[in-house]
Amino acid sequence: MLSKSCTCVNRESAYKYYYDTHNYSRRYFKSPREYAYTLRFNNCITIVLGAAFLKDQIANGNIYVANLKLTSDNKLIMSKPANAENNTKDENVDTKTNTNTGITLSKRLIKNIDCSKALKFSHRDTSQLAAKAAMLGNKSILRKVYGATVVETSDSIIICSLGAIRLPEDCIEMFHLTSFKSIDFTNVDWRNAKHIDGMFYGSEAESIIFGDVHKANIWSMKSAFEGASVKTLDITKFNTSRVKDMSRLFYHCEASKIVMDGIDTSNVETMSSMFCQCNAEVSIKGVDTSNVKDMENMFSHCTGISIDYTQINTSSVETMKCMFMGYKCNGSLDISSFNTSKVEVMEGLFLEARIKYIVLGKIDTKSVKNMAFMFAGLETGIIDLSGINTRSVNDIEGMFRGLTAYSVILGRYFNTSNVESFINVFRDCQVKYISMRSIDTSKGKTFLGMFRDSQFEELDLSNFRTENAEDFNCMFKGCAAKVINLSSFRTPALKSMSNMFEGCKCEVIDLSTFSADSLENISYAFDSSKAVKIIFGKQFITRKLQYAIDCFRASKAVALDLRTFDASSLAFATGMCRDCNAKVIDFGNFNPSDYSMCYYMFGSEFEGKIKTTSENILKSYENRKIGYPTL
Repeated sequence: MLSKSCTCVNRESAYKYYYDTHNYSRRYFKSPREYAYTLRFNNCITIVLGAAFLKDQIANGNIYVANLKLTSDNKLIMSKPANAENNTKDENVDTKTNTNTGITLSKRLIKNIDCSKALKFSHRDTSQLAAKAAMLGNKSILRKVYGATVVETSDSIIICSLGAIRLPEDCIEMFHLTSFKSIDFTNVDWRNAKHIDGMFYGSEAESIIFGDVHKANIWSMKSAFEGASVKTLDITKFNTSRVKDMSRLFYHCEASKIVMDGIDTSNVETMSSMFCQCNAEVSIKGVDTSNVKDMENMFSHCTGISIDYTQINTSSVETMKCMFMGYKCNGSLDISSFNTSKVEVMEGLFLEARIKYIVLGKIDTKSVKNMAFMFAGLETGIIDLSGINTRSVNDIEGMFRGLTAYSVILGRYFNTSNVESFINVFRDCQVKYISMRSIDTSKGKTFLGMFRDSQFEELDLSNFRTENAEDFNCMFKGCAAKVINLSSFRTPALKSMSNMFEGCKCEVIDLSTFSADSLENISYAFDSSKAVKIIFGKQFITRKLQYAIDCFRASKAVALDLRTFDASSLAFATGMCRDCNAKVIDFGNFNPSDYSMCYYMFGSEFEGKIKTTSENILKSYENRKIGYPTL
C-alpha cells in the first residue's frame, strides 16, 4: 500500500496501465496528461482524479486510497480486498453492482468512525470531496468502512454515497456515547426508521440537524436523547403517532431549550422520567397527554426547568410516584389544575424537593392509596392540605419525614382511618405549626419512629387511639418536644416500646393510661431521656416482659416507681438502671429469678438508693462499687 514515506513514481511506467478491481482486468491509457486516472474499488464508488494531481497528493500523504499498491516494477494497481467476498454480504452493501443503490447505516459503522468531529452525509462524488479538502490544505483520508465510503478531513467525517443513505428500521443506540461534535442528517433517508430508543444516548453532539425526519414512522423512542449534549432540541417534525413509551426521553439532557409543540402523543401511555434532571425551557403547546397513565419521576431533579403545567392533561394518570422528587424552584409550583381522579400512587411526589410555594388547591385524591414519603425531605413555606381528601389512603410511611416548613395545614378531610402503619411519618420533621387533631390512628398497629428526631415544640396527641397498637419502638426517640400529651393512649395490644423515649427532651412522661398486658420488650425505652418524672399507672403490670436491657440507662428521672413491674417472664434486664439519675428506685416485688438477668443493673456511677425484696437485685446493687465479676 502506498504510504506517506513512498517516493514519487515514474509517470511513464506508473500510469501506463492499472488493474480495474471491478472486473479485475487491465485498462490502458495513452498518456496521463491526456486522460484522467480512473479508479474503481469495492464495487461501490468511482473516483475520478487528474493523474498528476492524484500522484502528488498521494505522495504527500494528503489523500489515502484503500487497497492502492505499488508493485515491484513501479506500477500502481488496485488490489482485490482480502474481504471482498465478505463485503458483498455486508449488511451495508447492496448485492447489485449499481453504484446508485446506496447504503444503510449501522451501529458498528458509526462506532468505527466515531471521533470528535462533525458528522455529515453526502451524495457527492468522493473524489470531489477529497480533492477540495486537499486544495484547501486539509489532510483527508478516504477509506471503506463496512461497505460505506468515508472521507475524513481535519474537522469532519463524511459518509458518502451516490445512492441513498438510509437509516435502518432499528436505530436503537446507534449514536450511543458517540463523540461527534455535530450531526447533520440533511441527506439521510429516515423512511425505514421505526425504533430510535437510546439513539442519541450520551451523544456529545451539541447540534443535531434532523433533515427529513418527518418521513420516519417512529414506533418507540425510549431514552432517545438521554444524557445528550445537544443545546437546542426541536422534535416538532417527528412523527410520533404510534409511540406508546416516552420514558426517559430527555433524561439528563443538557439542552437549554426543548420544543415539542404539537407532536402527536395521543397513544403515549408512559412518560416516566421523561424530563428527569432536565433544566431546559420546555414548550409543549398542543401536546396531548390524555392517555398517559404513568408519570413517575417525570420532572424529578429538575433544577431550572420552565414549563406550563396547565398544558399537561393528567386525566388518565394512575401513578405520580416521585414526579417532582428533587425538584428545585425559587418561585411557586402550581398543580391545582391537575386532574388526579384516577391517581392511586403519590409516593414521594415532592421527595427532597426545594420549592418556595406549592399550590395543590383541591386536587382530587379520592383514589389515592399510597402517599408514603410524599413530602419527605421537602423544603417549603406552607403546605395546605385542607382541600385534600385521603379517605382511600392506606400508606403514609415517612409522609412528612425530614420536612422543613413553616406550617402544615392538614384540614378536616385528612382522613387516615385506613392506615395501619405510621412508620416515620413525622421523623426529622421541622415544622413550627401543625395540628394532629385530624389524624385517625384507630387502625394503627405500628408507630415505629413516628416522631423520631422531630423538632416540634409541643405534641398534643390527645386524640390518638392506640387500642390496636403493637409497636411503639423509637416513637419519640430524640424528639425535641418538651410537652407530649398521651392522655388518650390505651395499649392492651402493645408488645414493644424499645427506645420509645430514648434521648427525648420531654420533661414529664405520663404513661398512667398505659397497660402492659402484652408488653414483651421495654429495652432502652427511657435511655438518656431528659424527663425528670416518669409515671406508670396501676395497670402497667409486666407479666409478659422479657427484655428490659438499659431501660432507664442515664435517665434524668429523679425517682422511679417500678412496683407494678413483674419479672416472672424476664429474660434480660442487664443495665436496666445503669448510671441513671434517680435518687430512689422502688422495685417492689420485681424479683428476677437469676442474678445473670440483672447483671450490671446499676453501673458504677449510680448514687441513689433502692427498695427491693430481690436478693439478685440487691447483689447487683452492692457489686456496683466493687466491680461486677465476670459471669
